[in-house]
Amino acid sequence: MTAAIYNQGFCQSVMSIGKHKLKVDEDSRRARLNVMAKGGINIGDEVAITAIVRKRVTEDRVSVLIPSYHQPHSMVDTSPNISSGQKIELRGDVTRVNEGRVTINLGVPVTVNGDTVRLVTPYKPPTRKTPLVDKPT
Repeated sequence: MTAAIYNQGFCQSVMSIGKHKLKVDEDSRRARLNVMAKGGINIGDEVAITAIVRKRVTEDRVSVLIPSYHQPHSMVDTSPNISSGQKIELRGDVTRVNEGRVTINLGVPVTVNGDTVRLVTPYKPPTRKTPLVDKPT
C-alpha cells in the first residue's frame, strides 16, 4: 500500500510493509525507517554489509564500494584471487542508530542506510554470576 502526502510544497510517499512504515522523501530520494519493528538493529549488534570490490590498490589493499556510503573506502585483503566486481561481506559492530541510518565500526566509523545492513548476531549483555551488592545480614 502506498500513499502520497503533500505537505508544505513537497511530496512524501509512505509505504507500509508488514510492521515497518517506510517514509520516502521525494526530494532527497532516500528511504528512512520511521518505525523500527521489534527485533530491529540496535547498538552493539554485529551486522554485515555486502560491498563490491572496485580495484586492487596495492598488494595487500583493495578499494571497495559500500552501498549508500558515498566516500571511498579501502581495506586490507591479502588474498591473491580477488577480482574487480567481486562481492565481499564486511562485518562490524553498530555504534549508532539514527533515523534509519546506522553507524558501523569497520576500523573507521561508516554510516549507511539501515536497509543495506544485515543482522548477524544481536548484542547480548554480559550476565553476572554474583550479585552487585552483598545480601544484608
